[in-house]
Amino acid sequence: MYGYLHIDGNKLNYKCRELDSYLWPSEKKYTKVFSRPWFAAYVSGFIRMQLHSLCSSGFSGEMSIERINNVDLVAGQVRQPHFDDEITSSSMNTVVESLLSMGGVRSTKKQNITFSFGNGEMY
Repeated sequence: MYGYLHIDGNKLNYKCRELDSYLWPSEKKYTKVFSRPWFAAYVSGFIRMQLHSLCSSGFSGEMSIERINNVDLVAGQVRQPHFDDEITSSSMNTVVESLLSMGGVRSTKKQNITFSFGNGEMY
């Protein structure tokens, strides 16, 4: 996770610019990983675990995520493609739907999905 962390007393805000899964296979199998049935559950499960940890930490605040594996979550576009082929949009759409169903809020203005924690939310 690459981003910006701001802590002020018991308030914590984390703006995650990029979440990489480090599941980058060889060039020939690049898109296959992202179309696997387990990929969306893997990514949303990791984010849920982070949110659960933040909820039980005693902090309150927000965590926002802009991109996963170089794909914009709001625009749905590959930011800087490494290969000629692109990630299948259906797998990232499933990830986005999962994050929204967990309570994330999509902001087209900020180009991210934001979660609040520490105010009674349960993830």
